[in-house]
Amino acid sequence: MSLQSGGVLGYDRLVVAPGIRLLWGTPEGYDEDAALRMPHAWQAGAQTALLGKHLQAIADGGTVAISVPAGLMRCPPGPYERASLIAHWLKQHKPRSKLLILDSNNHFPRQDAFTAAWQELYPGLIEWIPGTQGGAVTRVDANKLILHTSLAEHRVAVANVIPPQAPGQIALDAGLATGHGWCPIRPLSFESQLAQNVHVIGDACIAGAMPKSASAAFSQARQCGAAIAALLAGRAPAEPSFESVCYSALEPGSALAIRGKFTVSDDAIRQVESPGTASDTHPSAAASREARDWYKRIRAASFGA
Repeated sequence: MSLQSGGVLGYDRLVVAPGIRLLWGTPEGYDEDAALRMPHAWQAGAQTALLGKHLQAIADGGTVAISVPAGLMRCPPGPYERASLIAHWLKQHKPRSKLLILDSNNHFPRQDAFTAAWQELYPGLIEWIPGTQGGAVTRVDANKLILHTSLAEHRVAVANVIPPQAPGQIALDAGLATGHGWCPIRPLSFESQLAQNVHVIGDACIAGAMPKSASAAFSQARQCGAAIAALLAGRAPAEPSFESVCYSALEPGSALAIRGKFTVSDDAIRQVESPGTASDTHPSAAASREARDWYKRIRAASFGA
């Protein structure tokens, strides 16, 4: 039966990648209508284009704010890469403007490298406020462009509010997610712990120490495919070895690489020590070129083009 025609499709093993959904209502007042005034831009397309239009429209001297949620999220370094590139644009086009990062967290990935780069590239332009200093946005007024925290209210020219996240709705509907929202899996095969013969990969699954990144999902998919082939042949899945790398641009042509290697130990995916490169501690043009090459390779491996 054609999938386009609807109906029921049988399977021996099913692999799903539910992705994420945005949890509307957090902060208070942030819903789909509010996102038209305060774009999240965390799902590409109309929202990213809208954020770009809002940035282009502000007066020189206006404040741009990024609200970062607590908890698990897609692309953990993403808000800070975004801050870097917005700061680069502001420096070129709105030099009297300021960028405010209102963070529900007290630490973020490779904070040392990001902070050092900001001090060098964008001195005085970026201010990061952690949760312990009133960084967590609790309520928004989308009409007035005001972000409220426990300690202050921030009236801004552009608000990029990234809401908390959970697996796509199909994960909930299919009974693949637990009470805290994400999908527990068996690390050797990525088979769901809640639904037999269903495998969950990518952002939606609980993959131990692995980040929610495209490179991690690709590594999971390879292991999941190999495990399914073994299981269908009556063999136990082989012990896996996973890799991930997140490239974060600090300015056009310069990036930071955040790498990870992982294995399964005591029925959990754990990170193992691995030698890094200079781009792991300092942004470089080499990491930027490496990022472009990686993108070409992963597209070709995933889609054949």
